[in-house]
Amino acid sequence: MFANLWEGRLAPITHCGTGRQHQSQRSNRPEAGLPQNHATARSGLAWRHRIFYAEALRVLKPGGVLAVWAYGLARITPAIDAVIDDFYQVRVGPFWPPERSWIDDGYHSLPFIPDEFPSPELAMRANWNLDDLLACLATWSAVKRCQAGHGDPLPALREALLPHWGDPQQRLAVEWPLHLRAGPKPGSA
Repeated sequence: MFANLWEGRLAPITHCGTGRQHQSQRSNRPEAGLPQNHATARSGLAWRHRIFYAEALRVLKPGGVLAVWAYGLARITPAIDAVIDDFYQVRVGPFWPPERSWIDDGYHSLPFIPDEFPSPELAMRANWNLDDLLACLATWSAVKRCQAGHGDPLPALREALLPHWGDPQQRLAVEWPLHLRAGPKPGSA
């Protein structure tokens, strides 16, 4: 349902009702404009939350569920995590837009609907080699901004990770915490 997380291929207004990606009445799909059972948004919500909320609340049926989610930084081992954290905060940190802080805090400081459901602890998991990890990090907007004006930070990151990773082809368990907020459309009770 969530397609490819790394390539940013999902629209900011995503997966209303049927689980197929569309943008409500802005879409040519037959279900466009019909009331929907659910609306979800992922990490891009931080940059377009007002637009998403207005559109989601417009298309949701009474009792429809609004859900927003984001994933945190990859967690691998304490030593690798420390290198990634330094890269994220220090090396490319200045290139993140201010709205990124909403993702960092799991959307907890982002305004949300009043009757929020409790959310379980969730995580995504994969087994990646070093090149898989670097390919993922290369998609970060902050990395792209750094590359555009200050050179590519990824070769130095690779060198910093190698002593902790060992064989770069070795697959290590990678886990990303998922942050989910969900609740019914206001006024649906």
